[in-house]
Amino acid sequence: GVSVNPTFLMTATDPNSSNINYKVTIYSNSACTTVVQTHNEADAWALRLSGTNSWFGVGSDSDGTNLIAGQNAGRLYTSSNYGANWTERQPAGAVNREWRAIDSDDDGTNLIAGGGSSGATNGALWRSADSGANWEEEQPDGNVARYWRGAGSDADGSVLIAGIFDVASTGNLWFSTNSGGTWSSASDVGSPNDWRHAAVDTDGSVMLAAEGTGLHYSLDSGQNWNSSGLASSSFWGAAVDSDGTFMIASINGGALQISSSTGSTWYPADIQDYTTKTWQGVDADSDGSFLIAAENTRLWTSHDSGLTWQERRPGGDTN
Repeated sequence: GVSVNPTFLMTATDPNSSNINYKVTIYSNSACTTVVQTHNEADAWALRLSGTNSWFGVGSDSDGTNLIAGQNAGRLYTSSNYGANWTERQPAGAVNREWRAIDSDDDGTNLIAGGGSSGATNGALWRSADSGANWEEEQPDGNVARYWRGAGSDADGSVLIAGIFDVASTGNLWFSTNSGGTWSSASDVGSPNDWRHAAVDTDGSVMLAAEGTGLHYSLDSGQNWNSSGLASSSFWGAAVDSDGTFMIASINGGALQISSSTGSTWYPADIQDYTTKTWQGVDADSDGSFLIAAENTRLWTSHDSGLTWQERRPGGDTN
């Protein structure tokens, strides 16, 4: 069943605002771990996947039919029927990984998934062009093990972005504009950092990437990067709408930050006691009107581009 003490880590939304289909991963200290899903986030949540490991990364196609979910120190799974049934995928073989860097294109054909061993850097980045049946390892940083923490894909999987998390802040941010054929480093974002999450708009032109102490965006498919100007020691989640006009980012222990001007200006979401919340995953629909944000003990949604927020309780009225 759903944990009585849920902790929300990562979220994904259906970009099609006419058919909202929220997915969120949960884990708890009691090891009662689930993936839940809803077609009506106010009322009806359904248990979709459970197991003994916590869930860290999730992704969805444009209508919620095809899903991908990754465990912490566990396995990777895909579903082609709204989460009713799941298939284990083994890009790295029959081994456990901390799957965090996960995304899907608009029809669920092209997937990207990466991670590492829990708390370590010995991981890899993988790409599938057939809905997860077969996988090819990507090596943006060369034939070396890396801990991939954030990844994003455009509508058809041609433009990809992936970031390396390194506690010593020596990780690079990489992007590809030819479905992983070649990769380039985002060299003008400053020194390598501990990248947490990354997102791409529908045509791959606008990118948003969060690292430990900064939030960065590109308006030309990664060729040039700009700083958001926001100051924090713990950026965590990042999401954009279909054309990159609307952006949302989370700060662990700070505010949800929102931009409706393609990153040129930002403002905090008006949620009570936001500085006490350990914000993690965020996502947005196609025009940025529907938002979902996960913090350590609760889940929040907005139907007006972040002007007002409602608390949601898939696990009941518990922290």
